[in-house]
Amino acid sequence: MKRIPLKQKFIDIHNLARQAIPKLYASLPGRIRDALFRFLERFLKIRDINDVLTKFRHFQNIDFIEAFFSDIDFHVFVKKKELVNIPRRGAFIGIANHPLGGLDGLALIKVIHEVRDDVKIIVNELLMNVDNLKGIFVPYSKKSDEIPISTVREISRTLKNNGCVLFFPAGGVSRLRPDGLKDPKWMAGAFFFAKRFHCPIVPMFVHAKNSLIYYVSTVIHKKLAALMLPREIFKKKSQSISITVGQTIPEELFKDIPDTTLAKILRKAVYALGKGKNPDIRALLLGKI
Repeated sequence: MKRIPLKQKFIDIHNLARQAIPKLYASLPGRIRDALFRFLERFLKIRDINDVLTKFRHFQNIDFIEAFFSDIDFHVFVKKKELVNIPRRGAFIGIANHPLGGLDGLALIKVIHEVRDDVKIIVNELLMNVDNLKGIFVPYSKKSDEIPISTVREISRTLKNNGCVLFFPAGGVSRLRPDGLKDPKWMAGAFFFAKRFHCPIVPMFVHAKNSLIYYVSTVIHKKLAALMLPREIFKKKSQSISITVGQTIPEELFKDIPDTTLAKILRKAVYALGKGKNPDIRALLLGKI
């Protein structure tokens, strides 16, 4: 089992706030800010996160994920027959909906790890505060339209070495909409890399949702919703989710389709998986559905 140094960089509510809501944080008077953030530290379960990091400070990557899931009695289910859709070797891009904002990524890693252990996942830069998972996390920020060069290099290195990279093409957590719980518009980054490195795509659907109070927070402020995510993790204690893994999509089926068009088509395919359907990917890519 891999280990990390004893000295653990713990999650600090003030640092999170400086990252997520810098202007609001700076505008608050010192005493009011300190009192408010002491309350938020409890309410947002930051203390619980730090307790976990302390308890499992020697665990890293998949070992940390499995220990954490066991600790909170959280379970991930996937049909064994669907695991054959995950290539056992060679580079591939995994794509999925993003209903939870953290726990779903860890669940996907656990599922992929049933087949192979060379997986990386693109995550919001706030999650890089968790040192235990830096070995499998690749940071991405929506603050810029361009992907940071360090992120491009890490994705490229992984795919060149025949590893797999998981993307949430939405770049943000699903929201309640008139037609149900849905991702925002999907971005094209995942599909750019799939074409550049000539690798297949594996679509997946995560069957899960956050609490009502989380969705209320998304209406108030996007950044507030981001700060609510640690609380949402612990609300999944003694619960389970399931993941549907769709059939692998070979590069020859999408190599000539524009990235933005491909994003729309495969978003539709992923949500079809969520409805228990087995979408005809070939027909979708030919524009027949």
